[in-house]
Amino acid sequence: MASPWLDIELRHLDTFRVLAEELSFRATAKRVGFAPSAISAHISLLEQRVGERLVERGPGARSVRLTPAGEVFLKHAASVLGSVAEAEGAFAHRARSRAATVRVGTFQSVSTTILAPALSEIQKAPREVRVELVDTATPVADLLSGAIDIGFSETVPDLPTVRYQELLHDPYRVLARDDDARIGRGVISGEALAALPIITYRTSCHLRDLERELAVSGTTLRPVLRHDDAATIHSLVEAGVGVALLPRLAIVERPSLHAHDVEPTIRPRTICLCWNGDRQLADSIAVVLETIVAVCERSLNAT
Repeated sequence: MASPWLDIELRHLDTFRVLAEELSFRATAKRVGFAPSAISAHISLLEQRVGERLVERGPGARSVRLTPAGEVFLKHAASVLGSVAEAEGAFAHRARSRAATVRVGTFQSVSTTILAPALSEIQKAPREVRVELVDTATPVADLLSGAIDIGFSETVPDLPTVRYQELLHDPYRVLARDDDARIGRGVISGEALAALPIITYRTSCHLRDLERELAVSGTTLRPVLRHDDAATIHSLVEAGVGVALLPRLAIVERPSLHAHDVEPTIRPRTICLCWNGDRQLADSIAVVLETIVAVCERSLNAT
C-alpha cells in the first residue's frame, strides 16, 4: 500500500513551517492567508499522515510549541520546501532564458552567408530562443551601450572589455562583367584597379581604412557609386555602370559576372563575433553564440 506520507501537500508543509516561526495559529493564518480553523485543519492532517503529534496547543497568544517529533519534522519540511524553492528558481531562470530575445548586430554579407544557416539550426533546437537582427555599422559601440547582445565585426576589436571569436578572413574581389574589355578574366593589378570605375560600400568601416591604406601604397581608388545593398551593386555592375570591389562573402556570381583576384592581395576583412566581456552571458545568448561559431567552422571545413 502507498505510504500516507505521499498524501502530504506542500502547502501543509509551508503552513507548518510558518507556524513553527510564529508559534500562533492566528498569526500563521494572517501570514498565509487562511482562516485559523484552516490552519488547525492543516496541522491535524499532517499529524494524521505522520502518525505523531507535532505541536502542543496551549492558552495565550503565542501558545504553540513543537513536540520533539515536530522539531524533527520541521527539519525535513524545511529541506523539502528548500528543494521546491530551488527547483522553482531554476525553472524561472529557464523560462527567462527560453523567452529572452537575443539581439544580434549584423550586416548584409554575414546575414546571408553565416547567420541564415545558424538561425535555421537555432530554430530546430529544443530550447526556444528568439533572435532579433539589428543592422549596425558600429557593433562595438552598440555592445557597450547595450543596444545589442552579440555583434559581427569586420575588424578585430581593440577594447579589453570586448571579447571576440575570429570566424574567418574574408578577401576582397573585383566583380565585373564577363565581357568587360578592360579586365578580361585574369588577375587585376593594383595599377589596373586604380584606373577602374569602382562601385563599393558606403558605410563599411573596414573599407574606409582599406582605401586609405591603398592610397598610401600608391593605389587610389576612383569610386563612381557607393551603396550598402549588395544586390543593388551586383545589378549596377551587370548594367555596365562600373566594377565592384566587394568582400568574397558579399559576392554572388551571376552568369554574366565574374569575380577576379587582386594582386598584390588586398588586406582581407577579419570577421569576428563579439560580445561584452563585462556582462555574464545569459543561456540564450550563449546558445546563439555557440551555434554561429559551430556553423561557421563547419562551413570552412567543408570548403
